[in-house]
Amino acid sequence: MWRKEGAAQVLETGRMFLAQRVLRAQPDLVQHRYLLGERLARQLDYRIARGPFEGLRMDPSSSWSGGDRGGILLGLYEEEVLKALDDLADGRTPFVDVGAADGYYAVGMLVTGRCPRATCFEMSDAGRQVIASNAVLNNVAPQMTIRGVAGQSFLDEIPPECWAPDRPALFLFDIEGAEFALLTDEVLERLSTSRGVVELHAPLDHPDVRALLERFQRHFVVDLIRMGPRDPSGISMLESWPDNDRWLLCSESRAYVMHWLVFKPR
Repeated sequence: MWRKEGAAQVLETGRMFLAQRVLRAQPDLVQHRYLLGERLARQLDYRIARGPFEGLRMDPSSSWSGGDRGGILLGLYEEEVLKALDDLADGRTPFVDVGAADGYYAVGMLVTGRCPRATCFEMSDAGRQVIASNAVLNNVAPQMTIRGVAGQSFLDEIPPECWAPDRPALFLFDIEGAEFALLTDEVLERLSTSRGVVELHAPLDHPDVRALLERFQRHFVVDLIRMGPRDPSGISMLESWPDNDRWLLCSESRAYVMHWLVFKPR
């Protein structure tokens, strides 16, 4: 059996080499990542196998996490964010996820008892539907509030039991560059008793990033965390997978090394 699989792998590698060398074809790594994630998801019945959210079930229809599904299921995806949220959570503070996508973080925080309630802001109809489905799948729907796009008045749309100026929350902002316009001095002043994480969608030397850091430093104690390495070598369920596939599961298809801003009250 090993020899048959090994021979098939050699033939496939040869075909790819010829296609790239002779036909100048470019490998579709994004599609391959998606297929690897689907293979692993079926093996695990769409249930996260490792990491802080172990046991969380994910709706198979989620399109946002399709390419990253393998890393999510293995607890490798955005390990730095998982650790930061774990450090900031106390089991009593509500969670607000701005740019929630499929609700991975919000549902995970609820299922594992890291927060008692969560509010998600997600601009796409499909995303909001999947958040609701994931909440039902994991029996946390009564603890979840789902909102649409986060505009300048988004704080006023959060239920008072989840956030108020005198009721701090734990925030996660991942809004694909909109953080530079949304997180004004006025918003940060209102958030000054809360804590959280902001994904920065530009390199650190970008003027928008520098301006955002300066704004946060006026209101909070601020740390920066940098994307670190991912290592699938110790994951036993991947021992029979080829090297290229195992390491591709760790990829997040980033354009550059990511950074996140972690803020806490002064």
